[in-house]
Amino acid sequence: MLDQNDTEYFNLSGALAYDPCIGDFTYTQETAVAVPYAVANNNMLNLNSTFLAELESLHQSCGYADYVNTYLQFPPPGVQAPQNGSTSPACDVFDMIDTAALDVNPCFDIYEINSQCPLLWDVLSFPTQLSYEAPGAPQTYFDRADVKAAIHAPVNVNWTICSNERVFVGHGGPQGEGDLSADPIQKVLPQVIEATNRVLIGNGDFDMIIIT
Repeated sequence: MLDQNDTEYFNLSGALAYDPCIGDFTYTQETAVAVPYAVANNNMLNLNSTFLAELESLHQSCGYADYVNTYLQFPPPGVQAPQNGSTSPACDVFDMIDTAALDVNPCFDIYEINSQCPLLWDVLSFPTQLSYEAPGAPQTYFDRADVKAAIHAPVNVNWTICSNERVFVGHGGPQGEGDLSADPIQKVLPQVIEATNRVLIGNGDFDMIIIT
């Protein structure tokens, strides 16, 4: 819309991004910030002190602490160093935390960390990070024949949330998903912020970043 330079039909005055993936999904949005988040919210996660000490050690040795202390501050010292979108298994603290939290609370939800059992029914069969179809519950909404017909979706495909089916036909891209455009945080989002000075970014749970 900004590229059109046409305020009559494309007069963009601001933007709201709710629960977005705007940077490197694996490194910047999950792994690098996972340990400080877990430590700050351990009153809900209930991870033991030995495991927390191991996590804090990995946070240092895997380079996440340096990255956070350097780039995740305001104002930042410069453009964030590009990451490769993956981490070694030994440094995958995000999944370590998720696995440990599920051991403590089998209904743990990375999207809402204060969730407790029992799992509730959800129209998409995805009440937490876990796929779950409650006994006797209606069929998953987007897998219903009438819904597929209404949105002109293939009737012979079973719909599931977070499917492994490919959306983009290309190969490569920032996340290796076939989308060859730059991550929003590299071009589109800075462009919108500079042009409008009216951008809100919500994380989906409790916090919201307001950029004006």
